[in-house]
Amino acid sequence: MNIDSDAAYKRNRATRQRVEMWVSEFGKYQMFADGCALLLHYYNDQDMLRSDYWTLVELHQRWSAVVNATFFWGNRHQIENFVPFADGIVADLVAEMLRRKKKMPLTQVERPKNWRLDAKQVKASIDPIRVFEYYLPDMKKNGGKTYKATCLWHKDTRPSLVVYPEGACHCFSCLSEDEYVWSSDRLTRISDVKIGDTLLSRTGINARVISSKTYRSNVISVETRVFRNIPIYMTPDHPNIIARKSDISSSIPLFFTVGKTGRLSTQIAYKDKPHKNIKLSLVRADDILEDDYLVFPVYPDNVRKDDPIDISKYIRPYTRGPRSKRIYSLPINEDTAWLYGMWVAEGNATKRVVRFSLHKNEADTLGRRISDILLRHFGLKSTIGISKQSNGSYVTCCRTDLEIGLKSIFGSGAGNKRIPSESLFWSRNIQRSFIDGYTAGDGNSVGSTVTVSKDLCYGISAMRIQCGIVSSSYRRNGYIDKNEIFHRDSYISTLNSENTPKEFYSKSDGIEYYFSRVESLFRDKSLKNVVDLEVDGDHTFLAGFGLTHNCNFHTDIFGMIMNQEQCDFATAVARAQELGG
Repeated sequence: MNIDSDAAYKRNRATRQRVEMWVSEFGKYQMFADGCALLLHYYNDQDMLRSDYWTLVELHQRWSAVVNATFFWGNRHQIENFVPFADGIVADLVAEMLRRKKKMPLTQVERPKNWRLDAKQVKASIDPIRVFEYYLPDMKKNGGKTYKATCLWHKDTRPSLVVYPEGACHCFSCLSEDEYVWSSDRLTRISDVKIGDTLLSRTGINARVISSKTYRSNVISVETRVFRNIPIYMTPDHPNIIARKSDISSSIPLFFTVGKTGRLSTQIAYKDKPHKNIKLSLVRADDILEDDYLVFPVYPDNVRKDDPIDISKYIRPYTRGPRSKRIYSLPINEDTAWLYGMWVAEGNATKRVVRFSLHKNEADTLGRRISDILLRHFGLKSTIGISKQSNGSYVTCCRTDLEIGLKSIFGSGAGNKRIPSESLFWSRNIQRSFIDGYTAGDGNSVGSTVTVSKDLCYGISAMRIQCGIVSSSYRRNGYIDKNEIFHRDSYISTLNSENTPKEFYSKSDGIEYYFSRVESLFRDKSLKNVVDLEVDGDHTFLAGFGLTHNCNFHTDIFGMIMNQEQCDFATAVARAQELGG
């Protein structure tokens, strides 16, 4: 494969496209994603071809190890077909490097023979369980053919690492498929998250999803003060970032333990004493106790911005008719934030028309303000009308771009309203304006709001946390009233007092968090669909209920040895033969 030749480069285009296809096909598995990316990097980068010959040898050896773990992922036939294809590419690269090193034509260079360790053969000749037992002394039979041990890659007090006799291991830690996580765009059901999507992390930096797997498991239900009667479902071994009650009472002078219950209460005399740094712990779900605290990060001012929301990808170009000035972004300021809050409360859309539904007594107040904002910030005229059939009034504005933008970003219809992830990074005064608009439409005199959208309930709670408003939400179950009208489940948010042991703000390691007390725990023995995600970066991602962590480590016996002994692949193969022979 002479990559110096343009003709050869063109002839190998089909081969490169095939490599890219395999990268896409196996990108959902971290081992394959890493291997494919490295292979493609070698294949396209001439500088990499001039690197150490043995780097490519090790790459080739890794493919032999990977194929032995394919039973775990299924679809063995496809993956095993890929490995010889990859082997051929690497061998061609080695031949090319030898040609360059010896400065001779490629035709005079023989492809190297027997230049790799046959890891597959080594693995077949040993007992992988004996290798795992050396590094996992607490490993025990799990029933059937599998074993369980405490995971070496996160703080694991109860066994969560599953070991397979074929020579692979995997650490499971999952959330129910109905739980929500914050992607870079919006709050999304975890079952809808795909490989390559990005989620918000503890620091607000996007964390890329590098692995996802769905299976069935029993779960633990965790209910917090922030979300009452809205339980969180997670597998018993799912790692969570929490604060223990004992760490809270020792760090915040305002709180102290009272009575036989041991719950925290408030000492008014210590109200103004500074908080100490609160220790956060990474614990499994089945190690969480009542009166522990889940945490939700508050993003600092240096990552906040009030940039307009781009909606150009939703706007189709003109094909006919008048061509008026298009709206390609939604501006962000206190006025427009209030308007967007009003939209998620009272807005609805039909084709080309934006409509806000109000009470007739609000036409001269809320109606006028909506109309003024549309004219001042969007240059759009609107109509305020009074309904003759009811006690309602409305504001309508005919503009396709605005209708599409509001529907795409904030949703349309009572059960589909939401807020975008960008809103968590708006400045606090902008967030408060949004909440004021939402409360003006769907709230009462004391600031309580109600919605039938769980997505919106999580979103408003998160925004209130970001701008320093202490609140909690609870679910009211659906019911049939005396007129035999069915009412769906609804979510009610209320404002709470600040600095109580139930929920409060404080810092840990320089990051501000909102702490929410765990009210109840319940172990559900029935099986539910759960989703196992792994993200890169600091391995944290933001769920609807707060900050969570992933482990999701998987490897085979060679990866285990390389990780524990910090050795290269060839040494790991030899060590495996020594331990398992």
